[in-house]
Amino acid sequence: ERDRVEAEAAAAAKRREETLRREAQIATRRAEVECELNEAVMSADEEVIKRCLASAQRVGASKESVASAKAALKQISASKAAEEKNSREVEVAEQAAGELNEVLAAGATRSKLKAAIR
Repeated sequence: ERDRVEAEAAAAAKRREETLRREAQIATRRAEVECELNEAVMSADEEVIKRCLASAQRVGASKESVASAKAALKQISASKAAEEKNSREVEVAEQAAGELNEVLAAGATRSKLKAAIR
């Protein structure tokens, strides 16, 4: 009877130690992923941030780290959209200037200038 009680106590202690070890491993991995995520946000590389964000969400990283990464992704996206808009505007302006130069080079009359402006 005594041996059985001691064996059960030893098994319970072993289970507690294993649980503590697993929890420590999980906490370590969570900290590593949060660190990687913070580094990705600082690098401002969209693909790296997305990959690290997915890992962070899987391991249950802190809400602050995840929110920071999501905000960085939004900022990168907005910046790209602004660059694309600016690029399109420059392209349209260059095209209009080229058309106007063609009209002026061809001996512009008042009606041709009005048509080019439209």
